Amino acid sequence: MQVRRAAGGGAAGAAQRIAPPFPTPTPHPPIFKKGRPATLARRKRPADPRLDGSRAARRTPCVARAGHSNRVFSLRFHPTDEHMLLSAGWDNTIQMWDLRTEGSVRSIFGPHICGDSVDISGNDIVSGSWRPTEQLQLWDYRSGELIANVPWLDSSEPCLLYAAQFSASGKHIAAGGSGANEVRLFSRSSLEPVGVVNLSKGVYGVDFSTDSRALAIAAGDLSVRVVAVPA
Repeated sequence: MQVRRAAGGGAAGAAQRIAPPFPTPTPHPPIFKKGRPATLARRKRPADPRLDGSRAARRTPCVARAGHSNRVFSLRFHPTDEHMLLSAGWDNTIQMWDLRTEGSVRSIFGPHICGDSVDISGNDIVSGSWRPTEQLQLWDYRSGELIANVPWLDSSEPCLLYAAQFSASGKHIAAGGSGANEVRLFSRSSLEPVGVVNLSKGVYGVDFSTDSRALAIAAGDLSVRVVAVPA
């Protein structure tokens, strides 16, 4: 793993060194054996009458509700309002759900989410999209408006994001993905990069410790690394 400085001069642009990871543990053998259990093989999915051409099926109402039209890859509860849940996925939307009502109560259009790359801190939502440009964005939770595109500069190739998260302290944003195969740490206040970790495979998950002093990085090389976060 290579650790390098982010581009930019002065104190705001200078990167601090991220400590080397702990040794990679020996992978455990698979828990599940190959093949499908006989009990599952005999189980059949109940037929949906709306999918055949029968007269009864044509009479069955299909109720349209606000929500997702494709796969969902990220879920996040609001940190202070237990009734509000965010979800996002392939349909280029972030949906906001009030668990006391049916359906989505508000949505954001734009982010293309392919992993656990949506988080909320205060009234800010961060989204990490699997695309080569404008992949890291901040949104206003109350209005759904775009606050900022966080620049992802000076990579040898674009980084398509699978993971993004605020630190528990709210001071940093971590994001990583494939393509450039890297994780970047950003200052939340300046949106400037303060650290970069380069890997040989894509990054599929990041998670800050509860004290925001460490960051776990899950990568495609079958390892989870823990690195120190600059103060």
